Amino acid sequence: MDSSSKPLYISRKYLPVFLILVVLTIYSNSVQNSFHFDDYHSIVENPYIRYPENIPSFFTSPEMFSVDRNARMYRPLLLVTYTFNYWLGGYDVFGYHLVNIALHALNVILIYLILSTLLSLWRGNEGFYQGVPFLLALLFGVHAINTQAVNYISSRSVLLVTFFYLLAFYGYIKGTGRWYLLSILAYICALLSKEIGFTLPFVLIAYDFIFHKRFPVRRYLPFLAVAVWYLFLREMLFGVPIVEVSYKTLVEGKGMSRSMYVNLLTQIEALVFYMGKLILPVNLNVDHYFPVVRSPLEPSFIGSLLIVAFLLSFAIGIRKRAPIVSLGILWFFIAFLPETILPLNMIINEHRTYLPGIGFIIFLTGLAVTAAEASRQQRFRYLFPGAVFLLAGFILFNSFATYSRNKVWKDGYTLWSDVIKKNSLSFNANLEMGKYYLEKEDYEKAFLFARRTLKLAPGHPSTYHLLGLLYVKTGQTERGVKFLKRAIALRPSRPHAYLDLAFVYMDLGREDEAIKIFEKVANLNPFDDKANYNIGYLYMKKGQMQKAENYFLKAIKINPSNYPALYNLGGIYLFQGMLKNAEVYLKKALMLDKDDPDLNLNLGLLYERLGKREKAAEFFKKALELRPGWDLPQRKLKELKEGLPDTGRSSP
Repeated sequence: MDSSSKPLYISRKYLPVFLILVVLTIYSNSVQNSFHFDDYHSIVENPYIRYPENIPSFFTSPEMFSVDRNARMYRPLLLVTYTFNYWLGGYDVFGYHLVNIALHALNVILIYLILSTLLSLWRGNEGFYQGVPFLLALLFGVHAINTQAVNYISSRSVLLVTFFYLLAFYGYIKGTGRWYLLSILAYICALLSKEIGFTLPFVLIAYDFIFHKRFPVRRYLPFLAVAVWYLFLREMLFGVPIVEVSYKTLVEGKGMSRSMYVNLLTQIEALVFYMGKLILPVNLNVDHYFPVVRSPLEPSFIGSLLIVAFLLSFAIGIRKRAPIVSLGILWFFIAFLPETILPLNMIINEHRTYLPGIGFIIFLTGLAVTAAEASRQQRFRYLFPGAVFLLAGFILFNSFATYSRNKVWKDGYTLWSDVIKKNSLSFNANLEMGKYYLEKEDYEKAFLFARRTLKLAPGHPSTYHLLGLLYVKTGQTERGVKFLKRAIALRPSRPHAYLDLAFVYMDLGREDEAIKIFEKVANLNPFDDKANYNIGYLYMKKGQMQKAENYFLKAIKINPSNYPALYNLGGIYLFQGMLKNAEVYLKKALMLDKDDPDLNLNLGLLYERLGKREKAAEFFKKALELRPGWDLPQRKLKELKEGLPDTGRSSP
């Protein structure tokens, strides 16, 4: 290495650090953004992620992906990361966002390493080109289209699969030996993170075809074996193949949101939509309106098909002169293959561009290097500086756009009101806004949004659930009960409507019916500690203490931090004179809440009966501080002071 290149080498060592710092800075205002949408059923309400001992079961039980059995997915490594987050910080959103941002930063570094390696294979190690991979990796790090993937915690699956996907690709292009083994292992991890990892072998084939003009079949065999293993595993776990191709699915869309034929037409048009958002990321939206394409004769489809066909032809035609450009185009289309083939619930989703968007970055790298080469000629001398100027401006634009877009994800109101402004026909946005105003007790606005959802999706269970709650809250209880029952009938596998109906029955004094529904919830989700607690509470109200004790113990076994179960179980034991047992559970409750006056009173009564009068006095004083003027602790303190004996038992 000559002296002129040494400073460049030294400076390049710190470029990954700079990339990390930029990503952390750009997303620094997102770390307190709330949970959203699917985060609730897959993280917040998902009891399985709360216990590290469940980790082995994640690899065999797709049901553990969500509290909703209909939403089961096979993404065990994703669940492992959620469990790690919960173990470290419970449901503090900071930790979840930090992991997402860290994964994004790691992906940016891998993109930088991959671009540098591809550039080396194409043009050698000329210093003239070395700033290009850094600038393009930086662009990916700040690109506004990626805000959904980073901000939306449930989109971690995309970040995680991309990390392993890039690691596998980087190991493959680095050569044989340990790098090749790393590539295979990373591919396995990609498949265990999200289904789109399946497409990696096609990218490897495209790379070999473009850069080396060969197809080393023996190198592909381990990847193909892993892919077959994955498909077999999916079929064994789910009982159906990952894609069941038949006339019913291809043409009629049986069991899917659209037929595969209609989806193919629609997604070809969607590909052009995504290209536009990568080129100019404006009017970003969590829930875009995108019409379904039902005929290949529609003008918009024909135009989109021509653009896709041109780009694919261009990629093949330019592969010898500009292989990086060619690989970038093919990467984009290959990474979009799953969405193009399989009909998903949402037609358009911005986080889907995350992995394919790397193809866009590779493509731009090729264009930048081509501009750099052309600028060596006198007549094109301003081409590369101009390209760098435009790229720098685009990076700045995206940096500000990303920082601003993060604020939209602050909470449910900011997110879904943004959607309403841009797409008033969004079912999800109207539903979530209805829930928001229900929580704020603004029932007039809540009804407005609920009725909109009824028009947009007349048979959707969430619509009936929301309306049922609204009718109950506004005093139309019987009508509310009917709507909640309708929600249950439409989606019997999800516990939410059951729970709300059970609470309505509790308020109505229909305790036996409430118990039956809570038992149904406990059967649907054996890890639901709240359902078990409420059954115990209702039995306690009915005076059936043995049954109450059993259900409280179940709730505590599921969730040792279930405060009401600890408190009431301690109260039962105190009432029954089982003082040592009462002390165990009341002390556990005290660790969770030291400022509950009722708990302090019961502890005072407990220690009074155990003959520990000084300790009893401490808790009576604490109860009195927390609830000034309370007669019972005052009387007990007086009795202790006067040395009077305990005269009665406490009730739980």
